[in-house]
Amino acid sequence: MGEVKRAVFFHGREHHGTRLAPLYFGLKEQSWNVDWLTSDNSLNLDSHTETLIKNNWPFIHVLDFAGKKDTDKIDRMTTETLGRIHEADAELSEDIKTYVSPFWFSHSVREACQCLVGFQNALDELKPDVTIVLHENNVWTKQLAYLSQKNGIPCVSGQEGLLRQRDEATMGKQSMSCTYSSLMLIWRESARESYIAAGIPNYKLRVVGMCHLDRWLDLASKPGWKKMSRMELGVPEGHKLI
Repeated sequence: MGEVKRAVFFHGREHHGTRLAPLYFGLKEQSWNVDWLTSDNSLNLDSHTETLIKNNWPFIHVLDFAGKKDTDKIDRMTTETLGRIHEADAELSEDIKTYVSPFWFSHSVREACQCLVGFQNALDELKPDVTIVLHENNVWTKQLAYLSQKNGIPCVSGQEGLLRQRDEATMGKQSMSCTYSSLMLIWRESARESYIAAGIPNYKLRVVGMCHLDRWLDLASKPGWKKMSRMELGVPEGHKLI
């Protein structure tokens, strides 16, 4: 029997868990060691741990890997990062100082520095064969994908929802979506064309469909599936169910 493989899944918001669960449990059924890794999420509206606790999914926290011994390092990184942003003669720096209150500005930068240190320590300790994130356009997942690449660990990410030309035109979302990931799982061929047009190499793209909908594939063969589906999705009678 070969050596057991390990995958680390990042969970930063509720939909990270619900969307990645099919991959998590699919690897678990294949006898992989799988871990949910989470971090603090002070500004988002949904809890980063509620879904994990509610579903009784064991998880580890990035602060488990960034303890007392790392405090000085995190303090130094935070001070240096805040200094560079404040001193930068750039429009972004002015926007941050104008629209983000000093407390949340400093707190968020420190949170990011904690993640950089904690993620690196986690990779050193857990030694995963792969890291898996919902998508790379995210403050945590971009860091984890970057550190995975730096440490020679493949990172698999996914498509960030429905692709809109406006998002690419205004924020470059497609072109930034696979900067550090080794492979991106996407929904359909039209998405592949959009990502290639944005500069993502074809070898990084794999069309697999919507993994979070896999469990619906055989539902139509079960008695009463329409009624069950309506109840689960909250679709009232009289409304079409596709």
